[in-house]
Amino acid sequence: WAAAGGTSFVRLPLDAFGVGATSSGEIDEAWSSQWERIIDRAAAEGIYVLPILTGWGQWDPSYTIWPASPLNAANGGPIEDPLDLFQAGSEAQDLWLAWVQTVVERWRGHTNILAWEIFGEINCSTAAEADGIALVNTAASRIRAADPGRLITASRCESGTWPDFYAQADIDFVEVHPYPATGQLDRNILYLVRQVRTIYHKPVLIGESG
Repeated sequence: WAAAGGTSFVRLPLDAFGVGATSSGEIDEAWSSQWERIIDRAAAEGIYVLPILTGWGQWDPSYTIWPASPLNAANGGPIEDPLDLFQAGSEAQDLWLAWVQTVVERWRGHTNILAWEIFGEINCSTAAEADGIALVNTAASRIRAADPGRLITASRCESGTWPDFYAQADIDFVEVHPYPATGQLDRNILYLVRQVRTIYHKPVLIGESG
């Protein structure tokens, strides 16, 4: 459908098929195989992809994903508090970073992966901005070591805060998600992209909008 519509690029939220990890934090083989088939099919259709390695919904206790997560201690996993992900040296963060490295090492041979999105709309989480920036930068370092030369990004929801995120996060391009309350999406995008380019001096991707 994407190819038929003339699309050459698709952003893939990897949690669409689950968390992607087993209760011990290892990669879910069935999950990985399913996504790799999709990435290969996209390549055959001439489509580049941007995998979103994780998003705020996976780590928010009030959202639908965490209660069912294999990583949740309530389901036999090792993590009691999902916000431990943002604490350096915690079991949760170490486990997730190892999982990220495994995914990148396994998928890096797919030439149609345009970039890695470390975290989707990270400021929608209840973590502190400094902790979120530190997490992204640590993950970026691990990804660059495993897959040198591939672009890296992370996204922020426009309705949230975290004013320093795009300036301090170790990313190659900024991703914006405009959903203007005015409904004037075209005008908002023109203004927002110019503003972001002026402030951060980086390329801008409109990752989603509405």
